[in-house]
Amino acid sequence: CITGEGFVDAARHGLSLLMRNALSVGAVNIVGEFVMMLGKVLITALTVLFGYGILSAVADEDGSTSGMVVLLICIGVVAYFIACVFINVFGVCIDTVLISYCYDLEQNNGADKPYYCPDDLRKHVGRAEMRAKENDMQRAQKGHLQSRLE
Repeated sequence: CITGEGFVDAARHGLSLLMRNALSVGAVNIVGEFVMMLGKVLITALTVLFGYGILSAVADEDGSTSGMVVLLICIGVVAYFIACVFINVFGVCIDTVLISYCYDLEQNNGADKPYYCPDDLRKHVGRAEMRAKENDMQRAQKGHLQSRLE
């Protein structure tokens, strides 16, 4: 961990830190997962499109188009797995920044101990927390209305 503890103590401290900031963690993870899935799909689609362009150019010269679909499926599968590996590095970075953010908020108060995280990060996480609270309230109201109707 940041404080120089052993592995097990650092893991316990990190887990408790994440549990105390569950709303922030949940909000950021939802947005992060969406962006990562979008990246995987975009990378895969662009790779298949690029492969289709190359295969079409080769097929025009040869006059044969047999097996193009199978090759494009193979290109798509390989591209997706490679995209997953690279995008997961991005996910680890998000998790690292999130733990550092939570630790900074816990250790510093912003007045006599200034925050080290950027103001933009605090603003975005705060907005994500507000959206998560609003969604929870809307779900609770729907559940309350449905229980009254029954």
